[in-house]
Amino acid sequence: MIKLSGCLLIIILCTMIGVSRSNALKERTRSLRILTKMLEDTIQMIRYRKSTVSEITDKFNKDEVSRKILRGENNSLSEEGKSIVKNFLSELGTSDTEGQISMITACLTSCNRLTVSSEQEETAKCRLYEQLGFMLGSFIAVLLI
Repeated sequence: MIKLSGCLLIIILCTMIGVSRSNALKERTRSLRILTKMLEDTIQMIRYRKSTVSEITDKFNKDEVSRKILRGENNSLSEEGKSIVKNFLSELGTSDTEGQISMITACLTSCNRLTVSSEQEETAKCRLYEQLGFMLGSFIAVLLI
């Protein structure tokens, strides 16, 4: 009875590891979508409202997820995503309106490319991770029995 409950616990644990890995992929895609929205909003704020850097950062600091992305505390972003944020923040407010918009558009293009590849990876691997976790737990359980 103890052996059987131990095997069941191993199956559940391995399945949960697979689910957590799958959720990490989903979170990365979600963070990239938020970053894309932030860049699009920034373009609109600069083009139509002539917002200053402090107004832009104040707007994004109100939302917790956006604040984490801007401060680099979001661990779900890849290194390339973090470099996009770093480039965006380092160049923000350093040139005229058209220069700002072209710089942010370049960041937006990179972010869109990264988002598409992340979405493709998510569709290809999320279910795989979940099933692989279950199968690994089942394999270990069979070995123990």
